[in-house]
Amino acid sequence: PKMETSSYLLQKKKKLLSASLRRSPRSILKKQGKSTSRCRKLCEVVVQDRVHITKEDELPVQDKQIVEIDRVPQAYQEIAGILLGKNRLTDLGDVRQFCHLKKISLEENSISDMKNLLSSLRALKGLEEINLEGNPVMRNTFNFKSKLIAGVKSLKIINGKKISKEEYSEADTRIQKEKELWEELVDEYINLCAHKHIFAKLQTHANLQRINPNRTNKLATMQVMIDNAKKEVLNQVNIRDYQIRAERKMIEREGMQEEGWEEKALADKIISIEGKITQTRNNIDRLLAELKPEWEPIPKPEVSRNPTSCVSPPLSGRTASGTTKKKVTISNIPPPISRSSRASSKNTPKSKSACTTRMVNELTHTFQDEEHKIGKTNNLLKTKLIEFQNKNTM
Repeated sequence: PKMETSSYLLQKKKKLLSASLRRSPRSILKKQGKSTSRCRKLCEVVVQDRVHITKEDELPVQDKQIVEIDRVPQAYQEIAGILLGKNRLTDLGDVRQFCHLKKISLEENSISDMKNLLSSLRALKGLEEINLEGNPVMRNTFNFKSKLIAGVKSLKIINGKKISKEEYSEADTRIQKEKELWEELVDEYINLCAHKHIFAKLQTHANLQRINPNRTNKLATMQVMIDNAKKEVLNQVNIRDYQIRAERKMIEREGMQEEGWEEKALADKIISIEGKITQTRNNIDRLLAELKPEWEPIPKPEVSRNPTSCVSPPLSGRTASGTTKKKVTISNIPPPISRSSRASSKNTPKSKSACTTRMVNELTHTFQDEEHKIGKTNNLLKTKLIEFQNKNTM
């Protein structure tokens, strides 16, 4: 058993090591087709090469084959700028240790993830200048500059250019517009997938009808079929993957690098999907005309079992026409049935048989007793209801 447990732990360590290596900067560089020889960390470069801080309080570590920003000695952590150009960085690692950083230069690196970049830069509260030229993140991100301005509010210079007041004001609106366009694009894509699903289903019905012409096709209404197909599409399709693939295809197109090309690309994509939807709908209509199906009745909406829905509408307040109703009081309720009505039954004419008259009298008495009880309970319920409604109106 000891050998089994030790071998199990060894296998577990190997798996964890392989998973960490897959996420390491070396593996990312290999995927990008770059050599991983002489890869170094920032602390190693600073200590071994004895890098000195310049007069401008900056740390010059350009072109040093750095793949990771790790912890450096305390003397280097209070610098105002760091020059990390022409290295092999895939992310910013432990950049938050430089708490007084105002300038960071990252040109010609391998940074590609915008989300990780923003999360690292937000930790630098006093950052004013950044340079990211030559990084894949600039090419692979929609509205890169607007997202960088909106994500890091302290920035004043990006890639050597000052940020104008218009860019500050338009950053949030452009991101919001892009978000709305993406939502519309995803909705249209789901609608297209639903129509394709219905078309495939109708094609099977048409093939079966060609085999058996006497076959009857019972189908739900078009709207019900679209709703059911959308539910199936949402369970099968990964929306995030589709968004990434569509973004890559739009970025790979030529001649779309001018200002505002992202919104134009999204609008063109939405128009093309709408055209495909109309084409698929025409094919569906053609198949329906060929099939001549028997439409199933529309299912009735389920009645909600909420107890609040059973409560009668308020007796006071405004009516649909806008006129106000008078407040209901207890004095308006009719009094309960009196027991004097029993005396009237004694004056009933005698029948031929005394036995039958006695039975009739007993039945009338019991009926009047029950009626009296029901009247009492009804009046009690009315008073409770009126008190409840008056409290709500107050």
